[in-house]
Amino acid sequence: MPDSETLSTVARWLDDNASSLGLVELRRNTISDPAKLHARYETGDFLVSVTAWAQGACLDIDILEKASGRIEVIIQGPCGEQSDILERLNVFAKRLTALRRV
Repeated sequence: MPDSETLSTVARWLDDNASSLGLVELRRNTISDPAKLHARYETGDFLVSVTAWAQGACLDIDILEKASGRIEVIIQGPCGEQSDILERLNVFAKRLTALRRV
């Protein structure tokens, strides 16, 4: 895995929270040029894509609703600090939880 605080932070958060969010990991890979982590998850009703880039501490998260094919971009773009990344991951968790209750 490329050495990056951003990628490590996202990977750790996903490891710690995926199960409690009902996410089943389909695939996770990292590449080094550009340094990036991409993970795909599934729940009963949704597919989730999480991509983090080391450069610019960028994080993109989108959710695809299987039944309708509707995609919702939850998080997109640079975060700045590691605390911003964690905050955005927590926003994603809250949004996924809300979607699953509908």
